Amino acid sequence: MSSLVKKRSFFASNVAFAAIVLLTGSSEPNSQQFSTPGFDGGWENGGRSYVLTGSTHYIPENKHHELVMVSFKPLTKFAKYLELQNSTLAYYSSVPTGIGRAVVRVDSEEKRSFLASMAHDNIHACGAIEGFDLLAQAYTLGNADSPAIPTSVKANSVSSLISTISADRIRTSVSALESLGTRYHAADFPNYPSDAVKSQWQSLLPANASIAQVDHSTTQQTSQKSVVLRIPGSTDKDKTIILGAHLDSINLSNPSAAPGADDDASGIAALTEILRAIKSSGATFARTVEFHAYAAEEVGLLGSTDLASQAKNSSQNVAAMLQLDMVGYASDTGTQTIHIIKTNTSPVLVRHLKDLASVYLGGDWLVGELRAGTSDHKSWSNYGFHAAFAFEHPTDYNHALHTAQDTSSRIDFTLATRFAKLAAAFLAHEAGLSSAVTDAATTWAAQQATSENITLAVSPSKSGSYRFAAASVQSLNAATAELCKLRSGSEYGCQSLNSETSLAAQKSGRSFFVTTDELSLADADIWRVNFYDAQGLLVGMRTFKLRKT
Repeated sequence: MSSLVKKRSFFASNVAFAAIVLLTGSSEPNSQQFSTPGFDGGWENGGRSYVLTGSTHYIPENKHHELVMVSFKPLTKFAKYLELQNSTLAYYSSVPTGIGRAVVRVDSEEKRSFLASMAHDNIHACGAIEGFDLLAQAYTLGNADSPAIPTSVKANSVSSLISTISADRIRTSVSALESLGTRYHAADFPNYPSDAVKSQWQSLLPANASIAQVDHSTTQQTSQKSVVLRIPGSTDKDKTIILGAHLDSINLSNPSAAPGADDDASGIAALTEILRAIKSSGATFARTVEFHAYAAEEVGLLGSTDLASQAKNSSQNVAAMLQLDMVGYASDTGTQTIHIIKTNTSPVLVRHLKDLASVYLGGDWLVGELRAGTSDHKSWSNYGFHAAFAFEHPTDYNHALHTAQDTSSRIDFTLATRFAKLAAAFLAHEAGLSSAVTDAATTWAAQQATSENITLAVSPSKSGSYRFAAASVQSLNAATAELCKLRSGSEYGCQSLNSETSLAAQKSGRSFFVTTDELSLADADIWRVNFYDAQGLLVGMRTFKLRKT
């Protein structure tokens, strides 16, 4: 079986697409072709879909992991470099959007590391390089699991748990990782950081928990290991909730000086402090909990991709995943805003994070999109799992990342503590903190009692779909309304978030909301409309079942 690309793209103007074909038998093209037409689908879904114009490339089956997708700024030296390389199989440079994409073959760990460093220096963002695996399938996001505890309610025991989270201890954990000098995945001793995280987490191991380092070298181009800590659930152990961060760092100019305090020692330190809070409080959870410290995120999300692939192949029921990556920097030192990212994340979990930030942190959150780059949450989304990402800022983030200047002196540990508290609340509600279940159920019942203040209407649209309108008493002070679909009507959370709208009008003591989204409805569907005030707190809800008349 040939290990060479038989054809490469012809570059005309600023666009070159390719069909990339995986050889499953001989060197002739009697292979399975992974492709879907259309630029947007092809690139947004990473390594699971391709564009069918331009030249054709044949990749041996045993080399399926050697492709990466690189993001870059057009009209730069790096863009030209990618365009002219024989190893570049597909290339797209979009000047209007300011971001280009290239699919590149990397046949060694050294070439991958070099390309990752160049890409990060070019766009100054994490996730500038991603795996583009020809064997990966296209997975769609299915229905979300309901949280074990409603995210719209405040439970006293959750408040108690997160109140013990300490900025000073987060600072200490960041400093310990920073002091390693580098956590680069291709350093002379690539598993020093993995060993350090494992040792730290081992000392905080809760009862019945286990910890292991995961070797990715047989499926990924890295010898660095991830760390996975697992706490079995008590009553609903088949469902798993994951908190993740990445343990590696990178610096193009000097790989031996990559302190990575914000990127991403801050995320690992937040997880470490949550783990300490669990250990010291004796907290237990209904569902299984996993803490992940991912290897080699900076060179293509390698550790998380491998773990997500293993979870999918073993049919592990991952109900929710939250990634913390760069959670300690604000250009304005008076800013404590948490940014909840909706790029490659679950809309349902975005809502859960908004709920929890409003309930436990007093709000001060914004929802945004990533212009470039990504993090390990995308690995889980790629495999069809519901994942979320909390970040310091989509554009005004710490631009000392990937340099020797990414040190703890630039971190706002009060802000990092807010992220840690949000992640701890996320874990408590999604996994079901045992001591909070009864307390939360009482508050949930009171929230459901608001349904008598809400009326609904359904009207057909010209396209044959439907639109919803809702009204509430003005005294609820509702500012936004969201419509979501349920399984049974009695569960705490939605299986999908279908429409959201702001206040349209107020008249005669009532507030009116009208959706512009077109919805498909069926007999016996169960829906819920939720109303939120300007601070993001739930102030009313109504659940209803459709019936043909």
